[in-house]
Amino acid sequence: MNTGGDYAFFCHSRVSVSVQLCFLGCTPGTAEAFGGRSADGLAIRRRSCPRPAGYRGLRQDPDPGRGSFRPAGRHYAGRRNRELLGGICPHDDHLYSGRVMMELTERITASRVILLGVFHKARLWNLEGKLVFDQFQAWHGPWGPVPVDEASRSFLVENLPEEDFLISNTMHCREHSIEGIVPFLQHRNRDVQIIPVLVPYLNWLELTQLSDDFSDAIDALLRRQGWKLGEDLQIVISSDAIHYGPDFDHAPFGTGIEAYRRAVERDRDMIGQYLVGPLSSDSQHGLLSLLVDEAYPQTYRIPWCGRFSIPFGIEVLRKLSEKQGLQTPTARLLRYGTSLEGPELEISDATRKAGLGLTAPSNLHHWVGFFSVAIGQVR
Repeated sequence: MNTGGDYAFFCHSRVSVSVQLCFLGCTPGTAEAFGGRSADGLAIRRRSCPRPAGYRGLRQDPDPGRGSFRPAGRHYAGRRNRELLGGICPHDDHLYSGRVMMELTERITASRVILLGVFHKARLWNLEGKLVFDQFQAWHGPWGPVPVDEASRSFLVENLPEEDFLISNTMHCREHSIEGIVPFLQHRNRDVQIIPVLVPYLNWLELTQLSDDFSDAIDALLRRQGWKLGEDLQIVISSDAIHYGPDFDHAPFGTGIEAYRRAVERDRDMIGQYLVGPLSSDSQHGLLSLLVDEAYPQTYRIPWCGRFSIPFGIEVLRKLSEKQGLQTPTARLLRYGTSLEGPELEISDATRKAGLGLTAPSNLHHWVGFFSVAIGQVR
């Protein structure tokens, strides 16, 4: 494992950048706040830190044939990824998933990013078939507020059928699948603007209609502004992979090292079958059917938390590309990892005292997989 060199940009004034990734204004153990205002009056999305940030080192995948990629780092600085339309990014504790996240976020260079998040708490509202927008002006980031592109958000909402969405700051504040990605986007681009959207339960018919409508709205936005998909706007889909073990009521291979290997192999096979190569509707329908009971979409078959955000986001990108006159996008795996891989990255005592750490155990009875996928045009 390389803890320096390629990863040197983590260090800032001799203090780990992971200290800065604890959202400003957060202290461990404080009550969750659904919003607040900065000194200049911005309505900023904030919350306490039940999922403190930090990093855990994940070893480089030694098998390039499995889709591994070189570590993100300074060699990506300044690169414009005009042919990268977006991708899939994990949101697990940074100590576990940080280096896998970076493989995508260091390639996200557009000034605006639509973030399609998992809505883990949708069950509390019995919410199905509607996208959830927020009304915040900015979200907290380690280098200051990360502005929401309010004009673009308003345009999208105005161009969606009323039955397709709702607006709720409360719902966004009960969710962590977007906030974990925001600091990484801000690291790559201090001026990035975001449009956060939560994706709840969807059956295939709902997903098909909603992705039609949302891709229409984004297409209209791009044409109105004269923007290019991939250059001016990119789409990032939030998802972790398998949640394995008795705590998740999912241990079909048992527990132990052989069970771990088999579960990882299944994850990789699923990624290879459904998420690598040219985007297709059939692949996403197949993935959804594998992950959930389509008749009762609230019921997991395999606990990937992005069971709705991934097929929805990929269908949006596929349809949007067609409407923009682009060829069908192709996806490739950048990196796969799990919360069990690699030793923890060394961090200072000050970083630990700041409250950074882990929010869940990781062992052969309780672990999570995650991956990053790039989606773009092949030339």
